[in-house]
Amino acid sequence: MTPLAEKIRSGTFVVTSELTPPKGIDLAELYAKADLLKDVVDAFNLTESPRARMAIDPRSVGRLLLERGIETIVQVTARDRNRIAIQADLLGAAALGLGNFVFMAGDAPRHGDHPDAKPVFDLTTSEMLRAARSLTLGRDLAGNELEGTPKLFLGATVNPAAAKRPML
Repeated sequence: MTPLAEKIRSGTFVVTSELTPPKGIDLAELYAKADLLKDVVDAFNLTESPRARMAIDPRSVGRLLLERGIETIVQVTARDRNRIAIQADLLGAAALGLGNFVFMAGDAPRHGDHPDAKPVFDLTTSEMLRAARSLTLGRDLAGNELEGTPKLFLGATVNPAAAKRPML
């Protein structure tokens, strides 16, 4: 269980802050922001190409921050990957020591800096949660057994104005 998961499960008040990884590999500004806030923030939410604007992968940044002793929450969007890639990315991130994830649909590419990119949206946010939960139980979304089970702390965004509740 991650330190963030332990705090939340114990009922401890937690503070998170969002960091947007850059378009490129220069992480100096991101590190400076993280270092400035790390003593007052329990974890940093790393965005995944917000507003459909391409940026460095948040899993990579998450691992680098983890090496600096900073806990992260990695955003996972349905926009860019199908169910195979999402599950593979979660397993890879878990193998790198990342454990906190928040799922969301993601903005349509037509609104971003690569408007001709093809959207994927293979899974809904609820289906991504189901897939991730299945991984923690030792099986992939198709029911195939895993070799090693990841420990993942999972969350999702929700639109309170939506007519239907997410099906978990």
